[in-house]
Amino acid sequence: MSPVKRLGVLGGTFSPIHFGHLSLADQLSKALKLDEVLFMPAFIPPLKKDLEVLPPEHRVAMVELGVQAYPKFRVSRLEIDAKGVSYTVHTLRRLREELPAGTELFFLAGTDVLRSLDRWYRREEVLSLAQFVVGIRPGFEAEPIPSGVRLVEIEAKRVSSTEIRTRIAKGESTETLIPQVVRDYIDRNGFYR
Repeated sequence: MSPVKRLGVLGGTFSPIHFGHLSLADQLSKALKLDEVLFMPAFIPPLKKDLEVLPPEHRVAMVELGVQAYPKFRVSRLEIDAKGVSYTVHTLRRLREELPAGTELFFLAGTDVLRSLDRWYRREEVLSLAQFVVGIRPGFEAEPIPSGVRLVEIEAKRVSSTEIRTRIAKGESTETLIPQVVRDYIDRNGFYR
């Protein structure tokens, strides 16, 4: 197997991982011709510190189940094992140190990130450490776009982890929102009830 030359990173809480995450990563991976995409579950998401989320091990397990159908996707425990607040700048610095010279690094995000990017810790450094790529729906009006952010049109699925947790709590179907293996894991463990 040849070394990864173009690596995408998709960070998130993943409580739970859903088809929106998977579709975004899949479409951006193809558009950018990435060799691999790392799904990076946050230990403590900086902008969601007060949000009660499942323990990291369960979120990692759900991501591992969710990505298994995608050969180019894998899960990184970098932020989980680092513990503490998961700042993207620290993650990208560490990846830069560990990756072979010449590896192109792409940080992948959905349009929701554009609403909070101005509050990111050391945003300018984040934008210098990786190509920052946001997948947008056709016709999406994004403004203002920070310098250093690249927009790529994708067929975006409108999926929300909050909606999924609500549906599960009500005993409703999630078959069009999350992979069945993830729902089975959630049900086995009694999460979001």
